[in-house]
Amino acid sequence: MTVSTAITGLQIITTAAIILIPVLTNHPVNPLQRRADKALKRLRSRDDNINELSDFSQAVEDPQTEEDLAFKTIFELADDDIDELDEIDQAFESGYLQRGDPGFRILLDAISNNRSIDKSEVTAIGMLFGDVAILNKMDTNEDMPEGSRVPIGPNAALFVDYEGGAIPDRELITYYPESPSLTLSLHELELWLKEEIRRKSHYIVIVLTLIWTTSSLLSTIV
Repeated sequence: MTVSTAITGLQIITTAAIILIPVLTNHPVNPLQRRADKALKRLRSRDDNINELSDFSQAVEDPQTEEDLAFKTIFELADDDIDELDEIDQAFESGYLQRGDPGFRILLDAISNNRSIDKSEVTAIGMLFGDVAILNKMDTNEDMPEGSRVPIGPNAALFVDYEGGAIPDRELITYYPESPSLTLSLHELELWLKEEIRRKSHYIVIVLTLIWTTSSLLSTIV
């Protein structure tokens, strides 16, 4: 194969990609969209056990953060058995993604473009459905709309966990006290994801355009 033939082949491939990528941006054939859909499905299914994100034994035996110390105090006052505590179902339905799970990165990028979060410290992204009293005690993101202050229970929330001690430092990203369905639908997150995928796809098109332009210049030299 000659150099000119290779350059022509590269131009054909990049031209096709430049045309197809914008058309297929939010189509399941797009790997980014496929991972995003898989992540959304896991959050919506709420089949995970949120207690797995915490190490209750470590929090009691060797507290490292304020959250750990607070839990230890509550635990000691309640005089509970730590062996039983690890198996407690807090009447929550939950689905979550941890760093490294398929779709985690694209969800994190989408959220960070709409909420002020420290991306490097986020260890999990999840959905909760359950006790309103517990949701109201969690930290709320400074960019999160407050909405009504009259909660309907049980309710739903989208959250992120930050790296820390045995008990996660959990922050609410989306929580509408007056309407659980707004969060459960994940419609807002879907919109964020579509915009993030379009942004990334646009970047890829720019790179491909530069490759096409460079190959065209090379073809005039060869």
